Amino acid sequence: MGILRKIEMWSVKIETFLLVFMVLSICMLALMQVILRNFFSFGLLWIDNIIRLSVLWMGIIGASIATSYEKHLSIDIFSRYIPYPYNKYLKSFIDIIAIAVCVILFYASIGYVNMEREAQELIQGTNIPLWIGIIIFPLGMGLITLKFIAKFLQNIEKNRNGEDKWSII
Repeated sequence: MGILRKIEMWSVKIETFLLVFMVLSICMLALMQVILRNFFSFGLLWIDNIIRLSVLWMGIIGASIATSYEKHLSIDIFSRYIPYPYNKYLKSFIDIIAIAVCVILFYASIGYVNMEREAQELIQGTNIPLWIGIIIFPLGMGLITLKFIAKFLQNIEKNRNGEDKWSII
């Protein structure tokens, strides 16, 4: 399982770099747009749309990072009431459900991107196809699915070895 840990650590480093780059880019674009509107009485239409898509990308990349650190949204009502020897198996069961949901969302997002690609719609104010902007949906859901699968496999190994730690990183 050492290879899964290394892949996930590199994934988090790349995602963190992308997140920082996108935050800085959004700040620069927004500042440029404010200056253009206030001092030159015009703005660039494409900046607002690129910022919107960048926020979408940042949200999904952030969700992927949160999954790596197991800080994603979770409902752990049952873990409080199930006694210790059994609650470690509950974690694996919940991971299976998360994997199933992510796979469904992955396939649905592929369908969504394909519909946008067939529609040949462009990002307003640019010549960039909209489907390129929303490709983050299947990419992000695929990556999150892989992270849940890695966590599930690691949890199975930890249950076999009697370890109680749950975090990959």
